[in-house]
Amino acid sequence: AKAQGDSYLNALVANILYNVNRIEEATQFSKMLKESQDKETGEVQRKETSITRSSGKSLNIETTALATLAWMKDPSGQFSDSTELGVKYIVGNVQDGKYGSTQGTILSLKVLIEFLKNSKLDGSGTFEIFVDGNSVQSIDFSKEDDTQTIEFNESLLTHLQTNLAAFKKQSDHKIKIVLKNFNGNEEKFRLSYSIQATYKDLTPKSNPDSDLKFSVETSTVLDTAKVGDISTYNVRLQNKDQDNGKGMTLAIVRIPSCQEIDYNSLERLQNENKISYFEVFNGNSEVVLYWRSLQPGDVKEVSLSMTQSYNSDLCITRPSKAYLYYDEDGSQVWTE
Repeated sequence: AKAQGDSYLNALVANILYNVNRIEEATQFSKMLKESQDKETGEVQRKETSITRSSGKSLNIETTALATLAWMKDPSGQFSDSTELGVKYIVGNVQDGKYGSTQGTILSLKVLIEFLKNSKLDGSGTFEIFVDGNSVQSIDFSKEDDTQTIEFNESLLTHLQTNLAAFKKQSDHKIKIVLKNFNGNEEKFRLSYSIQATYKDLTPKSNPDSDLKFSVETSTVLDTAKVGDISTYNVRLQNKDQDNGKGMTLAIVRIPSCQEIDYNSLERLQNENKISYFEVFNGNSEVVLYWRSLQPGDVKEVSLSMTQSYNSDLCITRPSKAYLYYDEDGSQVWTE
């Protein structure tokens, strides 16, 4: 592992060595991981793959999380700077409540739980948030707030709503949190924070380098469909790579707001082994289809039945997408 320079493998070994109290050897691996960490983003680089065959963003998160867990186990505290950078990278890569894949999310949550155990609001002071140089809100805190989550949500939302003209497409903005009037032990002061932006993209872009091809088609014209009409949607997913298979793959089919999914058709697809599993989310508006793997050049074709629940004059449609479970960003493709 050490000779190969695979950071994912080195991080696993470091954690194992710390767990069995072989500190001197573990420290050598931790130093190697520190050398592989990007000093700006906090990402631990030089990795090849994981036990779940992750790639892209998911592999980055898993590797950085494992390295950060190892650094926090070192009794000398010499990797505190690397730890904080690792936590910064992890917190900055949350999306839809997830940190990449399931594996990445589990490891990231372990990091954050362990980090917060040693992070204390050891003192009192004020947090002030600025947007583009303008003060939006100040919140006082004390060490009694150590287990509380301090949120600026309402103030930020109000600021956004009253300055809509400034938040146009392709505009840049700077959000800054400032610590003021701090009274306490600065050496022990640690803080984990995150900034999340929620938005809807009606025309999302597919990754041009994806090995997947995906389409959802129907002959139904929603504008003329009547209540009770049944529509058939043909879902087609292809692995364009003729030489390599793919791991777990899923398709998220977004149902038009004027229609309802026929659960019998989903059960039938699973019973006939045309899909491995399915889930329905977000108020029955999204159907998630899973395949455990795709063979080289593999094509999956399934049909879904939808029933018209009301007239279509106010029907909203949204694009659907497919991606590799362990490499969402690097593989996602959207319908047009």
